[in-house]
Amino acid sequence: MPPVIYPDEPPSKAEYIARFLPSSPRLRVFLVFVFFWLASIAWYYPHASHDPSSIFYSSTHGHDKIYSLRREAEAAAFIAAANEAARGRTKERTAPQHPLLCLAVATVARPDKQYVETAVGSMLEGLTVGERRQIYFMFLIAHTNQSVHPLWTEPWTNYLPDLVLSYDMLDQEDRGKVSRWEGEWDHYSKGRFDYSFLLQQCYDKTSAPYIAILEGDSLAVKGWYHRAIAAAKQLDSANPYKEHASMDDPLTDPPSTWLYLRLFYTESFLGWNKEEWFSYLVHSLAIFLALGMSLVVLRTCFPRSLARTLSNQNLQLILFVLLPVTILLYFSLGRSTIAGMRQPYPAGLQQMNNFGCCSQGFIFPRRLVPFVRERIKENLEVYIDMLMEHVADTYNLQRWTVVPSLLQHIGSRSSKGDIEADERARMIWSYGFERWGINGATGL
Repeated sequence: MPPVIYPDEPPSKAEYIARFLPSSPRLRVFLVFVFFWLASIAWYYPHASHDPSSIFYSSTHGHDKIYSLRREAEAAAFIAAANEAARGRTKERTAPQHPLLCLAVATVARPDKQYVETAVGSMLEGLTVGERRQIYFMFLIAHTNQSVHPLWTEPWTNYLPDLVLSYDMLDQEDRGKVSRWEGEWDHYSKGRFDYSFLLQQCYDKTSAPYIAILEGDSLAVKGWYHRAIAAAKQLDSANPYKEHASMDDPLTDPPSTWLYLRLFYTESFLGWNKEEWFSYLVHSLAIFLALGMSLVVLRTCFPRSLARTLSNQNLQLILFVLLPVTILLYFSLGRSTIAGMRQPYPAGLQQMNNFGCCSQGFIFPRRLVPFVRERIKENLEVYIDMLMEHVADTYNLQRWTVVPSLLQHIGSRSSKGDIEADERARMIWSYGFERWGINGATGL
């Protein structure tokens, strides 16, 4: 009887794939890393292109208004409705008697577009009736001659605020200072004075436990108010009055452990920082040692199957070439991207004692306002946001923010009227704010 010949068994999937791979173990290891690099870039690129700390950041799409355009349209519709309601009518709504928040906004005329009506519209649009009754809204056109402001004749400027401020409220000496600063284009001095003036008016004319100063080129997310107030209340419950504070002299010993709640920050200053280089080095060395030891243990435990793949030459390739390139790729993707969806901090209330920028919106506890105003009077030649950081560092006060940012900076032209200031204004952008357009303005 002739012998029975059986057909060859079909190759397994692993054997089939192996036919298309190079026979060299070193080349196989290299290709595995290349595949990992390319897959990582493809996966993270949509986020890295909007991360200013990434080499893949796109100057073309990094400032895409994913959510801002919608919010600007909602704010414009609100202002248009307010103008229509204000024409030929008297204001029927009375100012809240016991507000929870005093909201103050100042505006100066800009060279071209006036952003403040969009800012005010976004702050008020979407509020419930109950929320609006908790807000005492003050508005200042910050010119000694307010008629020079293009929005001076707009009906909403008198219809929406609970109190319209002016420099006529000042004594003759302070009004003279403001006039001199206007003539000298002294934005530092006048800006600090306006800030202190708004704080004083909120403090003197309301009993609100929280005072918010927002800049006129800010855009608020829908639902900003209840998120901000919830965060402020959480801070107060966790940080009561400082027991050692001298209540007889709150100007020198702040009766609070937190200075402000930040409503805006930009991820541009939350990337890899040279101040933390030693931490990065230690973590990189730890990964190097952990991987090296793991590979040696694997080769020892499985000598037959891994002897060629994890030869000494391949270990050197992995540890001294491929791993360093992988670590470089990690840093190149950007800190915010690696942290997840361009948010370097988890969502919610977060401490931000370093790298916070800028002064688009702060909420102060009422009890700290006299102390803050006293610090402003010290006449430091810096912007308000830098002054606040100096005060916090000097007096060991904590700074907090809400993640994602509740405000966006929409002023591509500075009110200071110079090219350098305009360039800085364009760099101030919250990439996380635009995530509201993807995730929806819910969940916090």
